[in-house]
Amino acid sequence: RSNIKTIYLIMGRSGVGKTTLVEALCEREGYKQIYSYTTREPRTPDEKGHIFIPRASYKNLDDLKTQYPDRVAETLFAGNYYFSTEKQAEQCDLYVIDPAGVRTFKERYKGKKKVKVVLLKCMKFMAERRMAARGDSEVMIKERLANDDVMFAGAEELADVVLYNDVFEQTYQQLNEYIKTGKVKE
Repeated sequence: RSNIKTIYLIMGRSGVGKTTLVEALCEREGYKQIYSYTTREPRTPDEKGHIFIPRASYKNLDDLKTQYPDRVAETLFAGNYYFSTEKQAEQCDLYVIDPAGVRTFKERYKGKKKVKVVLLKCMKFMAERRMAARGDSEVMIKERLANDDVMFAGAEELADVVLYNDVFEQTYQQLNEYIKTGKVKE
């Protein structure tokens, strides 16, 4: 079930804390998150946030797309395909997504909900520290940061609100306030 009449698309560079914030909001407030479908392998056996599609269940990308015709967002990242469906959007409140996905979502989504986009930012050193803490290698961190420089060019233009996730609890409160009232307290 979805609590609200708006779907909040949460985007931000790697290590900004998108997933951590969304998981906390779902746990504490009862919001429901879209778990993207993906062709990538899970990083850990208990990884959340995605629905992992086994390679044996489709012949190629076109076959997979045929199986899910109501895709509202899709993106290729590091050779893996990620997407979500309109049915998921109608049933959920929050979606962690990249700028390409936001653009596609805004074009394709024809459901009943309003769409709001939140851009999360943080200091680069904090993002690097967070990525290292979750086990990303130095090489992976550099690759993700370089990729994000390209992927997030112009991302602010897509956002309805920009929040800085330097202090988790403060950002949590700001995002929750925005979801509940449509406004952000400074």
